[in-house]
This record gives sequence, C-alpha cells and structure tokens, in this order.
Amino acid sequence: YDFGIYRIIDEREFSEKFPDIPESILYKDYYGVYAIMEKIEGGELRERMSKISISDSILLIKNVLKSLECMHIKNIVHLDLKPENIMMMYDEKSDNKNKNTDIRLIDFGLASKVDSYISYRGSPPYVSPNIIKTINFNDDEIGDIKANYYDDIWSLGIIFIELLTSERFINNNFDIIKSWEKDES
Repeated sequence: YDFGIYRIIDEREFSEKFPDIPESILYKDYYGVYAIMEKIEGGELRERMSKISISDSILLIKNVLKSLECMHIKNIVHLDLKPENIMMMYDEKSDNKNKNTDIRLIDFGLASKVDSYISYRGSPPYVSPNIIKTINFNDDEIGDIKANYYDDIWSLGIIFIELLTSERFINNNFDIIKSWEKDES
C-alpha cells in the first residue's frame, strides 16, 4: 500500500534513501511488482500519543520534518499526514532509547508532485485550509488546487498539537471553513 510514492518519482530514484520512509526492495516481473519492506514493530503513532513526553514529541516531530524536507526537496508532498500514517519503529516495551522518536512515514497513496493540480485529498481533521477551500459547500462540487508544501506542514502542526495535548485538535475542520465562508458574505 506504500507504492504511491513510486508512481510520482522516476525509476532512478527508487534506490535513493528517503529518511524515515520504510526501506523496500522492488522486484518486477511479468506478473506484477512486488516489494519486500523493512519490519516495523511499534504500531501507529495514534496508539502511543498520550504516552510520549514533550521532549520526545519534539524529537519525533523533528524526525518527521527531516523526512518531509527530503520529500519536499524532490517536489513531493504527502497530502495524508496523520498519526495513523506515522509508524513507530520500536515496540513500546523496547529497551531502545529512541522507541518514542524513531518513526517511518507510510501510505503515499495520495502523494503528489508540488504544483500539480489536485482535488480534495486527505483525512478531514488534518487537511489544510488550502485544500478544504476547494470545496463549494453550496453545491458539493470540488474544485482543483495546486498541491504545495504547506499542506503537509499544516497536517504536521495538527499532529504536534495533538501530541502535546493528548487530544484531537479539530474533529471536523469543514465546520470552521463553512463558518469562514459565512463571515465573508
């Protein structure tokens, strides 16, 4: 399910290392494409959010930022950052000192090149206003907008707030955008 990144980067980049993205070996034959991926033992960030200290939260976010920086340099945006798409490398009971900060980003099915036109993408609580404003709530039409780096940074900001507070930040930011539309009329 993490092959989405391979549809937007060219084949020369398959072997390049993206930090904090699962390493994989791709094998192609007549019947299809197969991948062998590294083992990730720690589960989703969502399962561990309330147990991570503030100092570990800061390090975890820095690790995600390093991954995003590498992707953004290659003009790739994830567009579906959420705690369920950040995997913890080590089990919670591990003796590894980095068990709460070593992560892997997964699920690149919505990833896109920067400045390519996209319609609504992402999980509602984490979608940036840039993407949400493409929805016309009066007739349920969805327009197109250019994907940009800020969409990922917005999502990561929401995740960081959730890490610090141990609560979901916005349950449905569509309501906020709808209220903005009313204020503008």
